[in-house]
Amino acid sequence: MNVTFKAAVAALILAVALARSVAAGPLEDALDAAEHHDYATAIGRWRPLADQGEVDAQYNLGVMYDKGQGVTRDYANCSELVSKSGRSGLCPRSTKSGGPCMRTV
Repeated sequence: MNVTFKAAVAALILAVALARSVAAGPLEDALDAAEHHDYATAIGRWRPLADQGEVDAQYNLGVMYDKGQGVTRDYANCSELVSKSGRSGLCPRSTKSGGPCMRTV
């Protein structure tokens, strides 16, 4: 391969990587923070979205309350948030912990 072609491929890879990071929104930023155990940042990004009716943010905050990640474990808040998100069933892990985090849709 010639040097010009290699440089073009490298530039294309860099451009795609940069565009992807710019395209990430608050939901993705919060998920990334949660995956890195930065729960305060995740909650700070999800809470305003959940208050605006964003169902993924509501569900993810509910899971945070169910697991006690960055917040005090609170099955009532978990149930409320997950119910708002429109998903049905038990919150993750609630059967193990015996918690009453039931979702009613």
